[in-house]
Amino acid sequence: SYRVNKEEYSAAKQYLRTIRNEQKELQSMKDMAAELRASIYPGEIVYDAVKVQTSPEDRMSEKMAAWSDLIGEIEQHIITLEEKKVEALQIIRKIEESNHRLVLELYYLAGVDSLLTWDQVADKMSYTKRHVLKIHGAALIDFAEIYKELKDDTQ
Repeated sequence: SYRVNKEEYSAAKQYLRTIRNEQKELQSMKDMAAELRASIYPGEIVYDAVKVQTSPEDRMSEKMAAWSDLIGEIEQHIITLEEKKVEALQIIRKIEESNHRLVLELYYLAGVDSLLTWDQVADKMSYTKRHVLKIHGAALIDFAEIYKELKDDTQ
């Protein structure tokens, strides 16, 4: 079968890594939104002796606007990310070897709120981390071949 060169391999790896990184970024945004929401609706209000120049109402409306903007960003990020994940999954599904498909899905696409580490992927696949990394290398070559074909077709 057709093998890929270094640039094609790197492009495919970067494509998948971008999806993984965007999931991390999304989680960070969700955490920020939760913190902001908690500051808008605290369990208790603590009044301290320090006088502030802005009124609490102004500060509260600023926080609510920031929270609302962040929620909008998160929603847009989710839509974009889901499109990328679907596209990646379509490529992964074309890989013949089931272990190759599984390692890519688990590492790059699985985990809604937290991504899996290599150790967790190894546990799920019942292999050593070293063996999973070896499978991953071969899986990336498979992915890169299909990714390159699709890119060639769209150009």
